[in-house]
Amino acid sequence: MYRSALDLDPEHPTIRANLAAILQASGRYNEAANHCRKAISFQPVYPRLRLRLARCLIGMGQIEQALDAYQAYFNDCKASETQIDPAATLEYSNLYETATEKHQKQDNWSEDEQRSFYENYRIYAQ
Repeated sequence: MYRSALDLDPEHPTIRANLAAILQASGRYNEAANHCRKAISFQPVYPRLRLRLARCLIGMGQIEQALDAYQAYFNDCKASETQIDPAATLEYSNLYETATEKHQKQDNWSEDEQRSFYENYRIYAQ
C-alpha cells in the first residue's frame, strides 16, 4: 500500500515515514534508514523521523551515526518546540556512555558487540 502511494507521490514525507516504520519493525534497518533520510530531505525538521533514523542506525550497528542522529533529533525537537521523548534521552545517554567506554579502550566494535548492544536496547528500537 505505501509503495503504491510512493509511486503517486515519491516526495511525501509522511508516506516515507510510515514505510520506514514498517521496514524497521520487520528488521529491515538499511531500507528504513534510507526512507528516513529521503523523508528528512523533503521535510528537514521532523523529530520523530530523526529518532526512527537513530534507532535504525543502532540496528545496523552504526553507533557514531546513531549518536549524530540523536543530536539531530534533539535539535529538531527544540526547533519545532516538540517535547523530547524521555526514552530517547535514556537511549542516547546509554549509547553515548557505551561508545565513550569503547573509545577509551581504543577498541573497535566487533560485529558481535554491535549485535549484543542492539539486543540489549531492542525495546527502544521498535
